[in-house]
Amino acid sequence: MSLAKIIRLLVCSLLASALWGPILRAQEVGYIPIVDATPGIPGLGAGMRFTTSVYEDQYGESDLVPLYLYEGDYLYAHGTRYGAHLFRNEHFELNLEAKYDFGELQVDGDDAFYDTVEERDQTWEGGVTAAVKGDWGQLKLAWYTDLESKHSGNEVQLNYRYRFDIGNWMISPYVTGVWQDSNIANYYYGVSVGESRPDLPAYSITNAFNLEFGVNTWYQFTPRTFIFGNFAITGLDEQIVDSPLVAEETASAVFVGAGYLFGDDKPKRYGGTLWKRDWSWRVNYGYQADENIFPYIMTGDISHSKEVDTEIAGFTIGRLFQGGDRAEFWGKLSYNRHLENPGQDNFASYSAYMMAIGKGYSPWSKQLAFRYGFGFGINYAQEVPLAEQIKQARKGEKTSRLLNYLEFMIDFPVDRLIKSKLTRNCFLGLTVMHRSGIFGTSDVLGSVAGGSDWVTLSYECVR
Repeated sequence: MSLAKIIRLLVCSLLASALWGPILRAQEVGYIPIVDATPGIPGLGAGMRFTTSVYEDQYGESDLVPLYLYEGDYLYAHGTRYGAHLFRNEHFELNLEAKYDFGELQVDGDDAFYDTVEERDQTWEGGVTAAVKGDWGQLKLAWYTDLESKHSGNEVQLNYRYRFDIGNWMISPYVTGVWQDSNIANYYYGVSVGESRPDLPAYSITNAFNLEFGVNTWYQFTPRTFIFGNFAITGLDEQIVDSPLVAEETASAVFVGAGYLFGDDKPKRYGGTLWKRDWSWRVNYGYQADENIFPYIMTGDISHSKEVDTEIAGFTIGRLFQGGDRAEFWGKLSYNRHLENPGQDNFASYSAYMMAIGKGYSPWSKQLAFRYGFGFGINYAQEVPLAEQIKQARKGEKTSRLLNYLEFMIDFPVDRLIKSKLTRNCFLGLTVMHRSGIFGTSDVLGSVAGGSDWVTLSYECVR
C-alpha cells in the first residue's frame, strides 16, 4: 500500500469520526478495555455498531451488540471476544481466543445485480494471540481460523496501539495489518463460476492484506459506570478493490455504548446477621412455558406449552459480587439438561449471567421474608429447543444456538418454616428462564427475533 493511500486513509478517518458514517470487517473497533477493572469483576453493557458496506449497491447497517465483560486470572470476556490466558505478566501475555467476525453480504432479492450471488455469513473465529506491552505501547500478533466452516480460512493480524489517559478519559489510537488467505478473501469478495454471468465475471483472489486505522475511547463516569466511543477505517487490498462485487476502496465503522461494572469488598448481610459467605448453589426442574416471559409469565400466565411436552433440569453456581441490605448482584453459571426426547435427543445448554436480587423484610420481625431477582446474560444450547424450532419455522425465520438469556425468580427462606442447619440460608421458589434474540436486533445472536421460556421450581442455598 502506497504512502499516498495511507495518508488518504488518515484524512478519511478524521472525516468519518466527524460524520458518524463511513468497516465491514474492522478488527479492533470493538475493543473494550475491561482489563482496567478490578481483577475478577464482571460487567454488562451494550453498544450500537454503525457500518457502511464496500459492496456494490449495498449500504450501511446498524446493529445492537450486547456486551458481557470479565477479566479474570485465567478467563476473559471482552464484549465480542472470549478467551483463556495461557500466560500473562506485566509485559507479555499469550491467549487462546474466540471472536465474532461481523463480515457479511446480505443479498436483497429485489436487486438484480445479486440474482446469482450467494450470501456471505458472519462467523465465529478462534485462534492464538500474543502481546508485548511497555511504556512504548502494545504490539499484538494474532492468528484466527474459522470455527463454523463458513469460509474455512485463516487470517493473521499485527496490531500496534498506544494509550493516553486524560483524567477519566482513555484514548487509544491503533493501526492493524490483516493478512487473509484465499479462502477468506474469496468467500467475502470473490465470484465463483456458479455465481458468474456475462455482466458478472468469475473472479478469484490469491490472498489479501488490509490496513486498518482507528481509535478507541473510554470514559469512566463512576467507579462502576462507563461509556465508550470507537471508530475505524480500513483500506482494502487492491485484489479486493478489483472484485466486481466491490465498489469502494475503504470502509469504516463506529461503535458506541455504555456499561456497568459489578463488585465490592464489603461484608454481606442476610436477615440482619453479618456474614462473609459469597457462594451459592441451586437446583431447579420445570417445563416448557406456553407464553413469553414479558408480559405474560410476569403477569401470572405460567401455563404449559401447547405445542411441545418438554422439561428442563438444571444446576447453577453463583458468586456474590456486590452486596447490600436491600439488593445484591450475583454472577452465575448454569448447566441445564433439556429433556426433549422423543421430539429430539436430549441436550445441554449453558448460561453465564449477572443477577440482581432484591430483598424484602417482615415489618414486624425485621427478618428476611422473600427475595426477587432479574438476571441478564448469554446462553448457548447444543441444539435449538423444539419450541424455538416450531415458532421460527412458522414465521419463516432462522434459529440460533447462541442467544441472550433472561431470568426472573422469586423465593422464600426455608428456615422461616424449618429450623435446621441444612436449611439455613436456603430458599425455595419459582425461577423463569428465557432465551431471546433481542427482537432480531443483534448480529452476534444470529439476528433471531424469537426465543423460548421455561417455568421451574428452584431450591437455592447460600454458603
